[in-house]
Amino acid sequence: MIRHFTVLVTALLCLVLLTSCAATTSEDTDAAVGRWSKKEAAIVDDDPTAVAVLFAAIDGGHSPRGTAITTGFEESQTIARLVLSCYGTGTMDGVLSVTTSKGSSSTEFPGLHCADGPQRLEMPASAVRSVDKLSFRATNSSQESAWQLVARR
Repeated sequence: MIRHFTVLVTALLCLVLLTSCAATTSEDTDAAVGRWSKKEAAIVDDDPTAVAVLFAAIDGGHSPRGTAITTGFEESQTIARLVLSCYGTGTMDGVLSVTTSKGSSSTEFPGLHCADGPQRLEMPASAVRSVDKLSFRATNSSQESAWQLVARR
């Protein structure tokens, strides 16, 4: 009977330790993502060519949904460059949606590697001028992460 009790107590202690380690890892990741996002925001703060900055955190796991972050412009904008940065060493997929006076278009960007640093996303040529609305959605992240998309003139 004592042996079964010892095994049960040992199993419960292992479960508690694993749970507390998972919580610490998540808290550590949240703190690291926070530091990363502040650093990324500081890069854009003094950039007069930046017309929009979209940002979102994303949970790890292969989910096709993701959260779309959208911005609209009071006056149509010409977007010359889109630069995506993401936190960590994992990968994620992205979908860029652009709305102009001529309509909307979406472009998929599969397998974006966060460890590669800032990545330029190519917009369809027809969507570069007169952008009224811009949206980005990240999905299928291989780890807990965050992303930032900067639209520049």
